[in-house]
Amino acid sequence: EDLFNYSGAQGEGTHKRQYRLLDAIYSTAARNSVPTGVIGEAIMYLSRGQDLDAFASEDQRLVLIYSQTPRGKGETDGRVLYVGVQGTEKSLDCFVFQLSEGQFACVTGDDQVRSLTVTNGMVTPVNGVMTSTFGPRKHPILGTVRIHKGVDWAAPV
Repeated sequence: EDLFNYSGAQGEGTHKRQYRLLDAIYSTAARNSVPTGVIGEAIMYLSRGQDLDAFASEDQRLVLIYSQTPRGKGETDGRVLYVGVQGTEKSLDCFVFQLSEGQFACVTGDDQVRSLTVTNGMVTPVNGVMTSTFGPRKHPILGTVRIHKGVDWAAPV
């Protein structure tokens, strides 16, 4: 479907609206009654190798092929078989295949393999461990309890 198929035509002299590719993909799929789990999986596959914060262009179209059959036990949504964003300037393709039991990956149009090894979309940035999470903790210098608004990682040097 057209990623810019929003109600109302642009009037002459009005400022042209721009949408992030991520937002355009999500809203297009949601308008077409695609289950949210399938939308999330499709976005995770595309995000492994594409900048979804880039602006979508009016000529881009979303192509999403998914199965109604859930991928595993305990899951309710279908599974993505192919997701692509087609446009005149640039196309993003992801053909999903099974690497091993429970492991799925995406092969792009240029034969790059992008693995989806986590279910929540978070990828550990380095081979390290999380040392501090969100929430209240004692400030190391001031000695007062304050809200920590981030996540800290420790990695070998």
